[in-house]
Amino acid sequence: SENDLSFTIQDMLKVYYGKSDYAKYDNSVCQWNQFLKDFCADENSCNYSNKLKVASILWKEVRNSRNEKIYSKNLLTEYAYKIKNISLITIIVFFLAF
Repeated sequence: SENDLSFTIQDMLKVYYGKSDYAKYDNSVCQWNQFLKDFCADENSCNYSNKLKVASILWKEVRNSRNEKIYSKNLLTEYAYKIKNISLITIIVFFLAF
């Protein structure tokens, strides 16, 4: 933390050499960020009004699988039924609100 006055140069060296977990970065956050960027860069993502919701549905499937944690256009086809269900629920909620 920025306000941790007890953090020393020695602590910094331990982090640098991987001997401390003081500043470990969660790799899954990096994977999600790249996944989202790649999804949004895909021209097919323009077909969805709520890109973040669709990307999160796909990411959940990828994250929980044994597959590589990257975005692929094939995911839209493979999990179309889950995306379609969410779109339908969104439409129903929209109409029920009026």
